[in-house]
Amino acid sequence: MRLLANKWQTPDGTILWSKHRHDMACHRDKNGELYFTDGGNEYVRTSLNLKAPMKNLCVYDNGNHKRRRNSMLWGKNYDKNMNLLPETHYILIKDLEDEHLEAILRNVTSIDPFYKQIIEDEIIYRENLILNEIPNQQ
Repeated sequence: MRLLANKWQTPDGTILWSKHRHDMACHRDKNGELYFTDGGNEYVRTSLNLKAPMKNLCVYDNGNHKRRRNSMLWGKNYDKNMNLLPETHYILIKDLEDEHLEAILRNVTSIDPFYKQIIEDEIIYRENLILNEIPNQQ
């Protein structure tokens, strides 16, 4: 199954979310232990602590668009005026503005086919919401 979100919760409640390959998310927990996850949506590599393990919050694809839109991130590198942001800002697909979705499809030539399909599905999902063809459920 395809991994949509590489997320873990440490014992003190901190959520670690590795957003892309080689993006190691780390946290020194209140218990003094160091926790991490790595690999984004491509692989999962985590720390191991048998006395105080992390809680697995990873989300896997089941083909449901609502699950995808609530779990998948898009890395935003530019503002609306195409000025480079100082760092990548990650946004859930469901929270992207309509114009941003359309701009991604129009301007991003190297988009992963899976992400392209999710963005196309999100546009259709929103159109159907407007037409009241599907209930508005997050």
